[in-house]
Amino acid sequence: MEKTQSPEEKVVDISKDFKKLSVKSEKATITKEEHYVEANTFLVEIKGRINRVKALKLEYVKPLKDNIKKLESLFIEPINNYEEIERHIKRLMSDFRLKEENEAREKEAKLREKREKEIEKAKKKGKPAPITPVPTIERKEATVKTESGKSTSKKVIKFEIEDATKLPKKYRDQIFAKAVEKGIADQVMRPQMKLGLEISRDEKSGEVVTKLSGVKVWEDFDISVTA
Repeated sequence: MEKTQSPEEKVVDISKDFKKLSVKSEKATITKEEHYVEANTFLVEIKGRINRVKALKLEYVKPLKDNIKKLESLFIEPINNYEEIERHIKRLMSDFRLKEENEAREKEAKLREKREKEIEKAKKKGKPAPITPVPTIERKEATVKTESGKSTSKKVIKFEIEDATKLPKKYRDQIFAKAVEKGIADQVMRPQMKLGLEISRDEKSGEVVTKLSGVKVWEDFDISVTA
């Protein structure tokens, strides 16, 4: 009875002559049409290997992914439902702490105002100004503990960019640099270049050119292969 190969054994079997094929690839040269045809035959062989490995991957990985999706769908709804409640309660707690903070600041502002009046009054009477510090309104404990757990409130600065075009240039430059680093600039420009909207052909040399600064254009050939 023929032994059934494991996925690992099948991949090893397909890849057993990889080094030989790699050496053949490194030594390949194309200087005439005959070489081009030979390269095509070799390329089709390599594409066949790629297809076989991808087919194996699909055979063994797809069922696992499908099962994972089913399991995830089982948990997603209850998690989302409970997280919605969690967000709502956190918002209520945050609003309460924010209200307390604002009330404390208002009281402190009134105390400072009162002290300023006391200082001004003392000056007018030629008496020494009060030197005791203006009292600070006590805040509640940041951490609340119960038998089952605890919650901690922490003041943070949050923000939302309403209009990126109004940001200072130094920040716009950083945003642009990050976009270039992540390839977003290429994504934006690719459709324009693909459609030839910003490309023309030089009448003398026949080469493709563009008037866009910071962009280099040239012609090349894309090779597609089926096996």
